[in-house]
Amino acid sequence: MINKRLAALIAAIAAAAVIVPTCLRAGDKPASDTSTRSVADERKPPRGHRMREGKGRPRLFGEDRFTEDKTKEVMAFAKKHFPEEHERLESLRKENPRQFRRAIRRMWWLYKRVRHLPEEIQAAAVAKHRLNIAIFRMHRQILQTNNQDEKAKLKKQLLDLLGKQFDNDQAVKEYKVKRLAQELAKLKAEIEQRKKDRKKIISKRLELLMKPRPATERKFRSPAE
Repeated sequence: MINKRLAALIAAIAAAAVIVPTCLRAGDKPASDTSTRSVADERKPPRGHRMREGKGRPRLFGEDRFTEDKTKEVMAFAKKHFPEEHERLESLRKENPRQFRRAIRRMWWLYKRVRHLPEEIQAAAVAKHRLNIAIFRMHRQILQTNNQDEKAKLKKQLLDLLGKQFDNDQAVKEYKVKRLAQELAKLKAEIEQRKKDRKKIISKRLELLMKPRPATERKFRSPAE
């Protein structure tokens, strides 16, 4: 009797040993293990990312929207303001398309910030960007040299670059302040005019609300909709 019970117990343990690994291979987790994640869960992309069709990686922001027309715009901008960078981009386009796409996107963010500025202010913004690069390189050169005379000479050049950077940055900021002042003045004038036309505006609003509408438009909607 004991041998029969022992045999049945051994058979039950053997069956469980077969079933549990099979469940784990299928991506399931045992009820007693609440911390185990399936392979599918581990491969899920971060929230907010969409997967490109046919690719196993998250799609970069704006990747598919970077059209050929946009590329032409940026290349024309680079050719005008950054001739050396334009030549590098042309080489990358032929030799390393993937690196070209990365570089053209970096140039796009600068172009996007300055493209709507007036010509003079746009030139100042571009000059500021070029000076940022020159200042970074000059500072690195100063840190790398041990010659005190050379270091003093480089510091003088760096001071000159910082002065030019300040002037260009100031020009951009003054333009922005001027534009905001114009928008504020326009908004103040609009508010004053609305005060004068208060009764007229309210009456017109009432007239529009009471105006008969076609049957398809009679459904009432709350202001929150």
